[in-house]
Amino acid sequence: SQAIVGGGSTITQQLIKNQFFTYQPRSLQVKSEEAILAYGLTQQYPKWKIMEMYLNTVYYGDLNYGVEAAAEGYFNLQPTCTPTHCVPATAQLDLAQASFLAGLPQSPSYYNPFDNLDSNTHRLIPGSPTLVRHHEVLQSMVQLNMITSKEAAQAQEEMEKYQFQPYTATHTMQAPHFVRYVVDQVLVPLLGAQNLLN
Repeated sequence: SQAIVGGGSTITQQLIKNQFFTYQPRSLQVKSEEAILAYGLTQQYPKWKIMEMYLNTVYYGDLNYGVEAAAEGYFNLQPTCTPTHCVPATAQLDLAQASFLAGLPQSPSYYNPFDNLDSNTHRLIPGSPTLVRHHEVLQSMVQLNMITSKEAAQAQEEMEKYQFQPYTATHTMQAPHFVRYVVDQVLVPLLGAQNLLN
């Protein structure tokens, strides 16, 4: 239909888009520039480094930019440091938590756990989009022989029982809607998600 469509891009192209073209109209020129920059990035860095850059900049919902922020925000994990060594929050994730976070970037607002919680128990509502997505991620991991069916079932059960505590339960934020607006609409386009984290 001679129109520019989205989707079908690689992780490298998504990283380039998130860093440089987030608020650009999806034109043929922009998509071409993304492809050229993505090619250059793949020539300079190994795949694991590109994946690390992507995971550190992608949006996980609820003001969590990057997987480290998501591990801290959703699971209250904190980096632990000694004078000679630091262990990031992401290194402390278990299978249930890591697979849960892996499913969020596809649609962070739709899968936001805080929008799918039972207000009394702070657990995810059975059959909620968040739990369905987590199940899909786990089943994909089983199909790829990354985990066993038993491990997937245990991880699913752990997430069904997990009690999410919103960041605001332990930290006060004045005017949260305004803060979210400024972060999403002003700071990220101006500075880029990675620079905002620094």
